[in-house]
Amino acid sequence: MKICLIILVLISKIVISQNFDYESVLTNPTENSFYKIILNPALISKLKPDCSDLRIYGSENVENPYILKIEAPFSNNVLFKEYEIISKTYDERKGITRIIVRNAKKLKINNFCITLKNSEVYKYLTLNGSDNNKDWYIIKNDYYFTSIRNSDETSEVRILDFPLSDYEYFEISIYDCFNAPLNVLNVGYYDLETEKGQYLKTENPLISQKDSTEIKESHIKIHFSENQYIDKVNIKISSKNYFFRNAKLYKIGLDAKNKETLEFITNIDLCSCSYNTFYLSNESANDLLLIVQNNDNQPLKIDSINCYQLIHSIITPIEKDKSYTLKFGNKSLKAPIYDLKYFQDSIANNIPTIISGDIKKFVKSEKEVAFYFKPIFLWISIGIVMLILGFFSFKMLREIKNRR
Repeated sequence: MKICLIILVLISKIVISQNFDYESVLTNPTENSFYKIILNPALISKLKPDCSDLRIYGSENVENPYILKIEAPFSNNVLFKEYEIISKTYDERKGITRIIVRNAKKLKINNFCITLKNSEVYKYLTLNGSDNNKDWYIIKNDYYFTSIRNSDETSEVRILDFPLSDYEYFEISIYDCFNAPLNVLNVGYYDLETEKGQYLKTENPLISQKDSTEIKESHIKIHFSENQYIDKVNIKISSKNYFFRNAKLYKIGLDAKNKETLEFITNIDLCSCSYNTFYLSNESANDLLLIVQNNDNQPLKIDSINCYQLIHSIITPIEKDKSYTLKFGNKSLKAPIYDLKYFQDSIANNIPTIISGDIKKFVKSEKEVAFYFKPIFLWISIGIVMLILGFFSFKMLREIKNRR
């Protein structure tokens, strides 16, 4: 019985295994390192939506682990930005630490983030403002620092709130009359920066436009030679006149009777005052239809439509002087599970980059396929195993009956 089960598992592995439709050979690496391999849109278009059927093999046909990375359309980063400290002095006689920082752009601000070394003391400060670093005006008085302690780091950030001000210079006076001064490391603010994701352009689609004066619409068909995953679309329109048109984007498909169907994707506005760029979410399509409402206006002339895809990449360890091949196009494969994902924080950011190259499609003729890979052999093998299992099952049932 165990032998039969092992045979079934092996056969199933042969049927599923490594039966890829495409491959892309990578350029030879020049060093032993982790590499970032950028996958071009032509390759992505042949993968499953979750990219689970992608594998990378070394020259010994050994599977290489990787981490899949997909650019986010927008990402928010909280950054600490320091103000320029003009001077930092300590008056021993008065027991005052005086720090002057410059708000060079004269931004309207209402707080400072002051980084201080940990200490078990109580202090208070005052804040003044000036436009010439000579004439000072009070902003806030008697702000108290309680015990400054951070259990994880040797320093702590304290936020000093004050009325909205746009002085170029600020004077922070910390009163240290009865003990040594506080150690102020820097003065700054936290800024939220939004970064836009990086995209690669897909293949250029074929564009055909039909204008109707009866229904006052323009139908623009967008056709790709193969299915594409689209995250961004840019429409270029040449017009000397102002325009603002509502439009709808549809995906063209076929139903069970091979009739054309339309699946609504999104509403968009085309305007002479914008770049006419809009965003999708990994929309998979071979054909799209853009319907523009013209109302009583002349139809717009669509010059071009460019589609883009968020950059997909994999990070993998590579050895120099060895060849590596990306293989993909096996829809039966599930996403691989590698230990490498637990160590991605240990991988440096500035690693070498490779862009995936030309794609080769496997064309397997009957002569090229080994006999044990042919469907007839597989079905015969499965049939034999089922007969053996049936025989043993029948024999087991008879033995049980005889014992009773």
